[in-house]
Amino acid sequence: MILSIPIPLMPTQDKFVWAVTANGSFSVASAYSIAMEGVAPKIQHLLWKTLHNRLPLPTLLNQRGFSFDVACSFCTNHALDPNHLFLSCSQSQQMWYLAGLGNIPAIGSIVDAIKAIITSFKASNRQIILKTALFCWIMWQIWTAVWDQIFRANSFNPQHSLLVAIREAKNISSEVKVSEATCCQYSLDPSPPGVWKFNVDGTSKGTQACRIAGVCRDHNNNFICCFSGGIGYNHALTAEALAARQALIYATKLQATSVVIESDNLLLICCLNGSINRYPWRIASINILADSIQVAGSLPHVVFQHFFRESTAVADKLASEAASSQSNMSIMFYPPTSISYLMYANYTGCIH
Repeated sequence: MILSIPIPLMPTQDKFVWAVTANGSFSVASAYSIAMEGVAPKIQHLLWKTLHNRLPLPTLLNQRGFSFDVACSFCTNHALDPNHLFLSCSQSQQMWYLAGLGNIPAIGSIVDAIKAIITSFKASNRQIILKTALFCWIMWQIWTAVWDQIFRANSFNPQHSLLVAIREAKNISSEVKVSEATCCQYSLDPSPPGVWKFNVDGTSKGTQACRIAGVCRDHNNNFICCFSGGIGYNHALTAEALAARQALIYATKLQATSVVIESDNLLLICCLNGSINRYPWRIASINILADSIQVAGSLPHVVFQHFFRESTAVADKLASEAASSQSNMSIMFYPPTSISYLMYANYTGCIH
């Protein structure tokens, strides 16, 4: 276990952390939450009430003797009806766009959106199941946030709420058994001219040692290089962060001028972009974030962006096949045979 601790590029002191919380600090609430599990029926209840126009929003509650302000507590520009709350409010739309589900607000009717998404529960593709679960949990986060603001005056943070929704959605999708996926269509967006794009990924599978990998391509999707290697027994978030740091190190060595680092881990990307206030202790306490930001500062132009797992299929394949030894980090300037078909699938827009 000691050998699995990543070595930071900058000197740092050891410290004790409480692994249950994101910031590593102990709290009674976090200790209590260890024994608690999310209640899935609450999502079903929310969907049912939305479909049957039974949501206890101010307009409906006022008809029953209450006296609530009917204006949206997020934007104050519109009456708080279901379509506005979940789809057209600027705060809610921010969550959909950050999640890569920008097509949802365009539907216009939350009832129609639910009816369309419910059919995805029977899909055999895990990515569709993940997006379906994410849709449901985003609705729940919006619903709870609006009442937190009304009763507790808590401001709505779309990015934090989305991270919670993604965590819950992944927990659900990982428990769903699916048949082997056939083939889904996906278009890999090329980077702008002169920009190198690194797709990075890290794997953490049970008792197996973690592995990291990345693949770099130019604006024409031409292969430049790839890397892979083991980091010992570690956490998935740490693996993702180390993959991003390694990509930045190689970009510096190859004298790249403009780089995009792309990962399917939204939490990591938010940390690298400085868009959250408290960093998870797993990557903050050992200076992985500080290292990455320092290396990025030595490059003329760096962008960190989130993408769903389809775009990181090549890096995921490289990571799964990487050597488990921590001393065996390798860089290749030609695509290995094992990822050639995936690179072609990326190029043609077909991911297996």
